[in-house]
Amino acid sequence: MSLRKSKHTTLTVEIDNSVEAVFAYFKDMRHHVDLYPLVTDIAILGQDTDSQGNDKLKVGITEKISIGPFTFPASVMAEQVIAKDAYQFDTYVKASPNMDVHITCRFTELGANRMKLEETIEIVAYGFMVNMAINKTAESHETALQNLKAKMEAEKLITA
Repeated sequence: MSLRKSKHTTLTVEIDNSVEAVFAYFKDMRHHVDLYPLVTDIAILGQDTDSQGNDKLKVGITEKISIGPFTFPASVMAEQVIAKDAYQFDTYVKASPNMDVHITCRFTELGANRMKLEETIEIVAYGFMVNMAINKTAESHETALQNLKAKMEAEKLITA
């Protein structure tokens, strides 16, 4: 019997901008510093193509971790896989030796200059950690999606 448990949540946001524009912006993880409240630095460490023709990036992420009244920096490694024939990417994060995070972002066109982003977050960790981790991660990602919506809708007004 494994002591590790899995939890997942799905977040959704609708944005008044084209699926192409939102996907192009959000798949570039360097923009995540401006969107995610806990992310302080993103470094692209390598790029490759897998056997299916999908782009793969190795990424270093520096973030602030808050536990109670204490905040400290933490660095994690991630791999982003960008689908070659769909508006979708997956990010795999080894958050610690005992915690794995998998995030899938799917972008869907809803009509002329309107789209939906659905983000599914799955965390696998020890039971006592998984609940706190999914709650903190979902809170940070919800803020990021709202920041993305505000930025992309403001950008659409500027270019219109």
